[in-house]
Amino acid sequence: MKRKIKQKIKETLAFPAEVIMDSPKIVLEANYNVWIENYIGIIEYSDKEVKVNTADFIVKITGESLLMDFVTNEDLSISGKITSVVYE
Repeated sequence: MKRKIKQKIKETLAFPAEVIMDSPKIVLEANYNVWIENYIGIIEYSDKEVKVNTADFIVKITGESLLMDFVTNEDLSISGKITSVVYE
């Protein structure tokens, strides 16, 4: 019910989904950086794999020399040689 109300507000006011629905916004820059907005928490972190929980799914990033170079309560940036981004 709450999600339907948020969906209606989003459609009526023409706001981006990530603003109203708490949906994640994921930006991939080539194979060297992933930016995630509206994440809930970090599940796993190593230099080869990072798992991030969002309201809609878990994002699994794999690669080499992965580094979380920017972290706030809502935004997260991961850099390194990224080989895959999977939604679980």
